[in-house]
Amino acid sequence: MLYFTKPLPDGNIDTVDWKPFIRHEWFRNNFMSFTYCLQAVFLTLSFVTGIWKSSGIYQVIVLFSERGLI
Repeated sequence: MLYFTKPLPDGNIDTVDWKPFIRHEWFRNNFMSFTYCLQAVFLTLSFVTGIWKSSGIYQVIVLFSERGLI
């Protein structure tokens, strides 16, 4: 059984031994901007290569809608 509302454990982190997952400071500070730009590049490349011509408009709406529903 999955517990989506299970309380998280205490966040006691030993800062002496802790190393962040993203080591480079610029990426750590601008991670979401980098991610959104990368998504925009992938979306642009998919339109340029014509991958969306084989799918219907309703499929595109479902893929890009917020909840996955029309």
